Amino acid sequence: MESDYLDLYHPRILELDKHPYHFKKCVEEPILIANNPFCGDRFKLFDKSPNKDYAALFFYGHGCAVSKASTSLLVELFEQKGLTGIRELADQFAKFIYKETDHCAEDKLLIFENVRNHPSRLDCALLGWNELLKKLH
Repeated sequence: MESDYLDLYHPRILELDKHPYHFKKCVEEPILIANNPFCGDRFKLFDKSPNKDYAALFFYGHGCAVSKASTSLLVELFEQKGLTGIRELADQFAKFIYKETDHCAEDKLLIFENVRNHPSRLDCALLGWNELLKKLH
């Protein structure tokens, strides 16, 4: 059983779990709360940009290595791609995670390739992404 999960944790996932991008408790009200009541993963996303245009996102909370690494990359990539780009990337990433395609437009997200083989972990990889898409639509 343990060997089944060894392929789940790409070294970069473990690195992002220990040192996530813009992981900081903020005093501002969160723009969203990503919560998975089944496993207890819960992250708050904060917009610290002066114009509240999502140019400086931070997140804080707790979760498994997969959800924390995925949310960390979401925050990082949002800064690079902006609102339009992140919507497109989120849709592509969901298709990649659900094995609707083997192509992922962002190489950084390929670390989640083996997560696709663990159905119980798909929600972990998409937790922050799905909540952000709901907020943006």
